Amino acid sequence: VGRRHLHLEVKDEGGMRFVLAYDVAKQEAEFLELLGILGVVTLLSSGMALWGISWLAGQALRHLELLAGAVQRQADVPFAVPGMDREVMALADALDDYRARQTLLLEREQEFSGHLSHELRTPLSVVRAQAELIRLQAAADPRLGQRADAIMAQVDRMRALIEQLL
Repeated sequence: VGRRHLHLEVKDEGGMRFVLAYDVAKQEAEFLELLGILGVVTLLSSGMALWGISWLAGQALRHLELLAGAVQRQADVPFAVPGMDREVMALADALDDYRARQTLLLEREQEFSGHLSHELRTPLSVVRAQAELIRLQAAADPRLGQRADAIMAQVDRMRALIEQLL
């Protein structure tokens, strides 16, 4: 009727017909207001829930972030620290064990390289010394001096290759 929205109810009772007409504008306005309030509450609670989840995740991952920082710094302090979660502690212990094995392997390699260097250089030094003595005594035979020079050149080449290898 006009700009008003009316709802009608018709009821038959005892041979008589009753018609009830009522305006629903007030109920519709209240319903729209309720929807607006529910929307605002939903947005606020969703925002608070996301913030809470983010904060809880940050707390749960704090130990992993500390562990990642320690791995990046390559410090000689242990990765495992008291108070870590069980899963993070297992990872930190594994990293500590890995670092200990790597340190041991590096020490073994350095020791091996030192022994290898000595074992390879010593015979070359002896051969070069002998070639230098031959060179000094080769005044009478120039071919012998040339052979001694060739031996010394090859010894120097082998020594350079060993240095590069080690």
